[in-house]
Amino acid sequence: MVRSTVGLGLLMVGFLLLGIAQGGAQVEIDPASAPKSFMSGKDWRGLSKGEQQAYAVGVVDGLDLAFAYEKQGTNLAWINPCVTGMSSDQVRAMLLAEIDANPGEWNLLTVHQSMYRALRKACRQSPGKSR
Repeated sequence: MVRSTVGLGLLMVGFLLLGIAQGGAQVEIDPASAPKSFMSGKDWRGLSKGEQQAYAVGVVDGLDLAFAYEKQGTNLAWINPCVTGMSSDQVRAMLLAEIDANPGEWNLLTVHQSMYRALRKACRQSPGKSR
């Protein structure tokens, strides 16, 4: 279960934390309202060193991306309902399909944009989900 949340956590933590934060303010989230995709410190410590590294780097990437989108006025609140219930395997497969569909971008630093496009497509196609 823990390993199945790694990919989803990578995506969600970055997008949501910075969207909640105001400027340099410290982000504090009520544990009762934290998205289910967030990982606890205990769960993170249970990951292998490589998984911990991947998760940590993904959080940084997500924070950077959330900052860029927030600066443009893009509302990212739709992401959490979109990915709720997805496994990390589903998130990975979604990203892989989007990257494979765009080989012209393979040498560009645009994986974050591929993930965003993949999420938008998945959310439009999912029953009961919007965006």
